Order: sequence, then structure tokens, then C-alpha cells
Amino acid sequence: MRFLMLIQALAVAAICNLLLISAPAAAPVDGQLDFTVLRNGKKIASHRIHFRRDTDSLNVDIKTDIAVKILFVTAYRFEHHGTEIWRDGRLVAWSSVTNDDGTPHDLEVRSDRDSPP
Repeated sequence: MRFLMLIQALAVAAICNLLLISAPAAAPVDGQLDFTVLRNGKKIASHRIHFRRDTDSLNVDIKTDIAVKILFVTAYRFEHHGTEIWRDGRLVAWSSVTNDDGTPHDLEVRSDRDSPP
């Protein structure tokens, strides 16, 4: 069950990120996308993508919070926070922190073209 929930959560995140990768300059007018994930008709997760334009970049903050409860007890939790920086239609930096039901994952990626030699 945990594996299936993880696959579902990653599928939601992958679809949202594919939308960003395919059109990073096309941020919504209000600067935010909100998704609700349902399981058997009940909300188990929220996924929020917030866009901020700076002078030369588009900053994207991503927050996912999944909590599957069984009889009022949280059986599974997945928390993710990521930040992307886009310049000229290219992803130049990406960092994220994830708690996969108690297992932490950290990621930090930067473009070589934006780093000093």
C-alpha cells in the first residue's frame, strides 16, 4: 500500500513538473496553482505551485503534503518542498527537501553555466 501511495504522489508531482518544464514562462496570472489529491473521495493531499517573477528569473516554489489516515491515525506521510529558478526558459537551479514517511531526501542542483569557474 505504501508503495502504491508513493507512486501516486510521484505521478502527481511529475505531471506538475512536466507542465513547468514544457512551458516555464507560462506562469498563471494569479501566480499560483493548487491541486487537491483525493483517495476514495476523501482529500489526502494538497499540492501547491507558487510562481514569483524577479528581474531576470522565474522562481517556482512547490509544496506537497500527503497524509493517509486509517481510523484517525496517520498511516503514511509524504512532505515535499522544492524551489526552482528559471532564466531564459532554462532551469538553472533546483533544490528540494522531502520527508517520505520518516525517510529524508535532500536535493540540490545548479547549472554549470550560472556557476563561477
